[in-house]
Formats: sequence, structure tokens, C-alpha cells
Amino acid sequence: FVTGLLYLNGGVCGGETAFPLAELAEGACNIDGIIVGKASADRASAAQDAEVLLRAGCFHTTAASTPTLSDDGGYDDPPEELQLAAARLLAYAGGGRGLRVQPKEGRLILFFTRTETGEVDPFSWHGGCAVRAPGAAKLTLQAFKQVPELVKGAASTSLEAELSGYIRPRLERL
Repeated sequence: FVTGLLYLNGGVCGGETAFPLAELAEGACNIDGIIVGKASADRASAAQDAEVLLRAGCFHTTAASTPTLSDDGGYDDPPEELQLAAARLLAYAGGGRGLRVQPKEGRLILFFTRTETGEVDPFSWHGGCAVRAPGAAKLTLQAFKQVPELVKGAASTSLEAELSGYIRPRLERL
């Protein structure tokens, strides 16, 4: 439900981690290395595309656009609805919208991938921008804190309700 991303190097051209659907909260200060993209009326449509992908179990746009091996040894294309949603989301992200975090050695970013109600947060959708220098690399270390399996086990309630009971008090402590 939370991801930590530590940049092990910096000084590269490009390589930002982009959150195309995210935006700074009102009154938030501008932080060195955080690039605030232009606002867009298309944000709601992009969020709907993210929701379509998430409901289908696609947590990465590549899952919605990459054929899978079928039982007969051939390949099955993902449903067209998912392919189109992924393409629109990527096009939206490529427009310089949302927030982008520049790589800087020692910089740690933490972001929550679930809301306090336990649902996957479409605004946490993110991706790595290309490093724009030949031979250069962005090095990162990632850590994921998942909800313990014990929390996911109750059959009498929904998964979101179980996750909410675990996530909400932890978010409140922040």
C-alpha cells in the first residue's frame, strides 16, 4: 500500500519519475526537484482510463498493450478497450502533466498506492521517464510495503473493507 523509491545517483538528463494524474495539494510549497506540470481539462478522462485498467487488473500500461501466450501456443491481444485506455493514459502522461520527481542521489520518495478506503489509488499511477543521455543510467532502489496476508483473509467482508481497517490508522499517524 506504500512504495519507497530511493535514487542512488543523480546528475542525469531526464529520468524523472512521473505521476501524470497527481497534483500538489492547495497551499503546498514547491520543492526543489519536483516539477509541476500544466493543468489539463483531460485529467478526469485520464483518471477514468486508469480506473478501467485497474478494474481489469492491469497495474502497468504494458499489461494492457502486450499480447499474452494462449493455451494453443499462439498469442492473444488484450481487449481493445484496455489497449485504448492504456494508449490514452500514456499520451496524457507524455504531455508534461502532473508531477515529476527529478533523480537526485539520496532522494527518497514515498507514495501510497491505496486510498484510506483500501482501493487502488489511480492518482498513484507512475512511470519512469527516459534518460536522455547516451550511456547514462538512473539507478534506483524500490521497497514496497504490502498489506499483510492476515488482513486479506476475512471472507465476511470485502477486500477493500479489510484493507481500509489496516490502512486508515496508519495514514492517520502520518
